[in-house]
Amino acid sequence: MSSASNISRGVTSDETASPFRGEVSRLGKDVSQLKNDLTGLARDVGDAAHTGMSAAKEGVKHSLASAKEQSTKALKSAEESVAHHPFTSLGIAAGVGFLVGMFLFRGRS
Repeated sequence: MSSASNISRGVTSDETASPFRGEVSRLGKDVSQLKNDLTGLARDVGDAAHTGMSAAKEGVKHSLASAKEQSTKALKSAEESVAHHPFTSLGIAAGVGFLVGMFLFRGRS
């Protein structure tokens, strides 16, 4: 019935559809902009994740190098201690071996 009243007033269907076409066009532009914004956001999140992973990887490398350096120093210190005090080192090793043996075989007797 509205189309009949529009025709009687001299309004064509193209004139009534014109505002809707404009709205649809604006909606299409908004959707396109939203897509571009989401693409940029995804790229930014990916870059941040990559940066974070790189920093974590460098942190792990640094920690590993530090642990390796400390273990090397401890080994050298132990070697020097054994070289300077061989009988004491032998007594400590025998005592530790005896204690470990007692703990391992205590439940079997």
